[in-house]
Amino acid sequence: MAGWMNLVNEWLVRALVLSSLAAHLVVVVLAAVRRREASGWRRGVLWLANQVADLASAQTLGNLFLGSTSREKQLVAFWVSFLLIHMGRPDNISAYSMEDSVLSARSVMAAIFQIAGAIYVLIKHIINGGGGGGGGTTFVVASIVMFLVGIVKYTERIGALWLGDLGSIQSSGKKLNRASLSVGQLEIGDDEQALLAAHRLMHITKGAFADYSSVEAEHKSSDGNDDGSRWNWSHGWEQLCRLVEMELSLMYDVLYTKAAVIHTWHGYCIRFATLLFTAVAFWLFWLSSKHGYRWSDVCITYLLLVVTFVLEVRWLLRALASTWTHAFFTNTNSRLRHAALCSGRWRRFRRFVVSLDLRRVSEPSSYRMWSGKIGQYNLLYECTRDKEYKYHYSGALHISSPVRDILFNNIWNKLKSAYPPEDKRVKAFMPIEEKKKEKKEEKEEKEKDSSFRRRNKLDKALGFAPELQDDILTDHLATDIFLQCSGQKGAACAIVKTIELLSNYMLFLVIVRPYMLPGLKIRSTYTATRDALHQQWCQVEAEEIKGCSSSSCATTEWKLASNLSMNVGDKDNAGPLYDRSVILHDGARKAKRLLKMAAKYGLHRALETILGEWVKTLIYVSTRCSRDSHAKQLSHGGELTTIVWMLAEHASIFLIAEDARQW
Repeated sequence: MAGWMNLVNEWLVRALVLSSLAAHLVVVVLAAVRRREASGWRRGVLWLANQVADLASAQTLGNLFLGSTSREKQLVAFWVSFLLIHMGRPDNISAYSMEDSVLSARSVMAAIFQIAGAIYVLIKHIINGGGGGGGGTTFVVASIVMFLVGIVKYTERIGALWLGDLGSIQSSGKKLNRASLSVGQLEIGDDEQALLAAHRLMHITKGAFADYSSVEAEHKSSDGNDDGSRWNWSHGWEQLCRLVEMELSLMYDVLYTKAAVIHTWHGYCIRFATLLFTAVAFWLFWLSSKHGYRWSDVCITYLLLVVTFVLEVRWLLRALASTWTHAFFTNTNSRLRHAALCSGRWRRFRRFVVSLDLRRVSEPSSYRMWSGKIGQYNLLYECTRDKEYKYHYSGALHISSPVRDILFNNIWNKLKSAYPPEDKRVKAFMPIEEKKKEKKEEKEEKEKDSSFRRRNKLDKALGFAPELQDDILTDHLATDIFLQCSGQKGAACAIVKTIELLSNYMLFLVIVRPYMLPGLKIRSTYTATRDALHQQWCQVEAEEIKGCSSSSCATTEWKLASNLSMNVGDKDNAGPLYDRSVILHDGARKAKRLLKMAAKYGLHRALETILGEWVKTLIYVSTRCSRDSHAKQLSHGGELTTIVWMLAEHASIFLIAEDARQW
C-alpha cells in the first residue's frame, strides 16, 4: 500500500507540473479575450487556467518542500523555477480582476513565503543534493540560473500589480511635472496613428480613473502659454471617439498586464536577461550528465526549457515592437531615441513583428478598438414571452453604423451644450482689472476639486434628476408603451432603433450590471415592478379568454402596452394601475403624454424628445459611475458608458473648440 501511495505521489508531481505548463500556455493564448468579450466559453477556460496555474504550482512546491531528499527529486526540484515563472504570469496578463491589484500585507507575505520555499527547495534538493550524483556542477549552475529567472518573473508580477492599483496610479500621477505633459497638435489618421496619439494623452485617462486632475497639463504648453486653441477636432466625434477607445485599451494594459513594468529601462533589460539566462540554462542542461534521471523526467525538462525560451523570444519581440516602446523613446532625450524613431528603424521593426501575426497584418492596432457590443433587456418582452417566466437577456447586440452615428451625434451635441467655447474676442478687450480677477478665480478653481466642478457643470446643463433607477424603469416602460401604441416598435427607422437600443441597454445595466450605475443598488424596485407588470399581463390574458380582446392578431407586447395606456388616468396618484405599481402608472402616463405630443407636433418631434432624454441619462450614468466600476469593466470587454465618460472628460478639458462646433 505504501509503495502504491509513493508511486501516486511521484506521478502526481509530474502531472501538476505539466498541468501548470498547459494552463500557462492557455493563459498566454486567451489573455487578450477580456479586451472585447464580457462572457463566453473562452473566458471560462481562461479563468480555469488562471486558477490551475496557481494551484498546481503551490501544490508541487509544497510537496517538494515537505518531502525527503532523493536523487530523483533533483530534476523535479529544477522544475520549481518554471512554476515560479507560471505564477508570475505572462506579459499579457498580471491581474485577472481588479481585486488582484489590491495588494494586502497578506498577499505580499504569501509571495515572499513562496519565493522563500522555492529557494529552500533549491538548496535542499539541488545544491546540497547535487554532489552525490546527477548532472553535477553544470546542473547546479543551470538550476541557479533558472531560479533567478523564476524569482525575477514572479517579483515582476508583484510590481505590475502594485503599479496597476488605482491608488498607486493616483500617487504617481500627482508627482508628474504638468508642464512636461504638453502634446500640442495631434495627427489622427488610421488606427496606428490614433494609437500613437492616445499614448500622448494617457495622462487624461489615468487622471480620470485615478481621480487626479490633468486640466492644467492640457491648457499649458511647455513655454507656459495657453495652448487650448491648438486642439482641432474638425471631424466631430468620430476622431475623438477612436482616440478614446485607444486610450481605454492602453488603460487596460496598465491595469491588467505588465505594461507598467515592461516599458521601462529595467523592464527591457529584464527581457534581454531572462532570454539569455534561459538559453544558458538550456545549454548547461544539455551538457550535464543525465545519469540517474528518468527518461520521462528529462523529456519534461526539455519541454519546459524549450517552451520557456520560445515565450521569452515572443515577449522580447512584442515589448520592443509595442507602441508603448515608441512612447517610451518619445519621452527619452537620448541618441537612442533618434536612432530608433527618427530613422524609421522602429517602424520597420514593428511591421516585421506584426507580420508574424497573420491575424493583425492588415490593421495591427484594430484589436484595441471597442467591440461595439452592448447588453439588452426589455421588460415587456420578459413579462409576455411564452417561455417559463425567468430571468432572460441578450448581452451581445452590436451597434450598427446608422445607430452609432445618431447616438454619438446626440452625445456630442449634449457635450457641446455643456462646455461652450470661450469667446476670445471679448477677452481681448476685457479691462486689466477684470482679467486679473478672472485669473485669480481660475487659480482658485484649479485648487479645488476640478473634476467635481466640471461634472457639476454638466449636471446643471442637462438637468439631471436624482432618482436614477426609478427614472430608468419609468422611462423604459414609457418608451416601450409609446413605440408599441404608435406603431413604431421594431420599425426600420434609425432613430427608433437608437431609442430601443438605449432603452433596453439602460435597463440591462439596472438589472445585470448595477455596479455600473451611481447611487444605491436597490433590486427590490425592479422586482416589484416586474411582478406587477406580470400580474397586469395575466389580467390581460384573462380578459382575452372572456372575449374582451379587440385585436387577437396583435403581438403580446402590443396588447400589454395598449392595456397599460388605456388603464391609466389623467390625474396623479389615482386608479388601479397606481395601486398596483407607481412605476407602471408613471410610465404609462408619460407614454400617454408622448402620444399626445406626437399627435399635436408630429411623430418625429416626439421621437427626438425621447432620444434626447435617453442620451442625457446615458451621459449622467457614464459620468457618475464609480471609477472602480469603469476599471473593472475594462476586463469584461469594455462598456458604452465608459466610452461616453471618457468623451465627456476629454470634451471638458479641450472645451470643444469653436471650429469643431461648425462640423
